[in-house]
Amino acid sequence: MDSAYTRRDSLHGPWPSDIEQLQALYASDWEIYRERLPGGVHGDWIAKRLRPKDGSATELRGSTSDHLAEQLRGEAGGTPS
Repeated sequence: MDSAYTRRDSLHGPWPSDIEQLQALYASDWEIYRERLPGGVHGDWIAKRLRPKDGSATELRGSTSDHLAEQLRGEAGGTPS
């Protein structure tokens, strides 16, 4: 029997999303969220460092999750801490 309940996950996927994966990888060092512009329009994805380090970026911005992921990998030296 095929019902709306059994199709629910495929209707709202993929799970976890790219941003949820980034949050899981970098949650110990970064807060990741989406900027909201006037009028409720979505802006950039933002990663804000929780504990600033000398000489490191305190905020990263990306228009896509892939762009933000590239920047986070660069700040982490290729891998999350």
